[in-house]
Amino acid sequence: MAGRLGTDADIILSESILSRILDVMDSMLIEKDQAGIVLSGNILTDQNGPYAVISSIGEDSPIGICVASSEGGTEPTDGELALFKSRLSEGIMMKVDVFVHQFSFYKIGETVEDATVLFSE
Repeated sequence: MAGRLGTDADIILSESILSRILDVMDSMLIEKDQAGIVLSGNILTDQNGPYAVISSIGEDSPIGICVASSEGGTEPTDGELALFKSRLSEGIMMKVDVFVHQFSFYKIGETVEDATVLFSE
């Protein structure tokens, strides 16, 4: 992967990984009211500071989580933020609304901030 390609994006994500994440979340919500998976990858640093590269889903090199619920929405709830903090002290949260096919990314640390994404292939 060629870094951030001159941008200041907070996250780099391939379209194939995005598709896999969305498929898994959709499948999980068929059986449950809530779904969550671990996002794996690396935190890298360049002249613009740190950024995350999401490379897979699973427990290897966790850098964040992806959550969804049957209630929908793309803003993390207090419960989802608590779940995040129980797994990681800081990182990336992806919140998916599978019903309207929307998602949002957040940087989680001491505060919760919107994150920008660079999609690559």
